[in-house]
Amino acid sequence: TLLFCIAGTIISYNAYRLIRILASSKSDQWIPVGTVKNLWVHPIKSCKRKEVFSLYCDELGPRNGENRDREFLAIDGATGEMHTARTAPRLVLIDPDVRDGVLTVTTPDGRSACAVLSEVIERRIVHRAKRNGKQVDGLDCGDAIGLLFSEFLEIPGIRLIYYRPELFNGRLCTTEPGWWTNPVPKRTDTIRYVDLAPYHVSTEQSLRALNKELETPVSSTWFRANIVIDHSPAWDEDRW
Repeated sequence: TLLFCIAGTIISYNAYRLIRILASSKSDQWIPVGTVKNLWVHPIKSCKRKEVFSLYCDELGPRNGENRDREFLAIDGATGEMHTARTAPRLVLIDPDVRDGVLTVTTPDGRSACAVLSEVIERRIVHRAKRNGKQVDGLDCGDAIGLLFSEFLEIPGIRLIYYRPELFNGRLCTTEPGWWTNPVPKRTDTIRYVDLAPYHVSTEQSLRALNKELETPVSSTWFRANIVIDHSPAWDEDRW
């Protein structure tokens, strides 16, 4: 009985210490690392970004109003292969907007097409997209938008798909120790059609340092981040 009491006391003391450590870590003061310069959301993967004043952030990624980040994706209707700016650079010129439950896409020459998302859900035509050995499903957004993408990109057979959380998703984000120079928790996140993580952050000072090494400078828009930070030391984000 005495041994059980001693063991119980030790366990209780260690649990108390752990709780105190966790409580004190949560009360640490925030450390300013920079200022937010830009907030961007990309409703269709690889299409034109929307600069916004604020972002609502949840476990799947950022949104502003009805525009959720990378919620739509262009694919080859026959093979399911994803189309991105790497394979179809003119994608970045297509301007998407979701308002009142309707997705509208507009090309630089003034053509546009719409999809009523409630009808997309009701029709429930499922396509499976794939890239680099990973697959994810989405709902077909209809012939009008598919035709506009095909004509503007001059690539036949394109379909635009709409992410739905109840559909199959084999492109989960699992952290890898080699991604960062500081310890990170081992976790798996659900993502829409974004690559690697639900949120992307870039910093202006790191970009300036990079541009010093390049023959042709690039802008932060090349990296299609959601949050752009300024006034932080170059590469400081590696230790955040």
